Amino acid sequence: AVGKNRRLPEAALHLTALLGGWPGAAIGQRMFRHKTRKASFLLKFLVTAAAHALFCVVAFLVLALFL
Repeated sequence: AVGKNRRLPEAALHLTALLGGWPGAAIGQRMFRHKTRKASFLLKFLVTAAAHALFCVVAFLVLALFL
C-alpha cells in the first residue's frame, strides 16, 4: 500500500474475478506487474477465472436449450 492507504484483501480480488472482472484483472496484473510471482494467488485467480468461464458456457447451453 502506498502511504497510509489500505490494501484490498486478496479475497475481494478473487470475488471480483469470479463475478466477471477477471479479464481486466488479468490485463492489469500484467501491465502493473502485480501479483505475478505469488503462486498461491495465481492458482486461485486461475481457478476463479475458469469457474466463471465454465458458468458462462453452462448458462449459454441451458439458454440455448430453452430458446
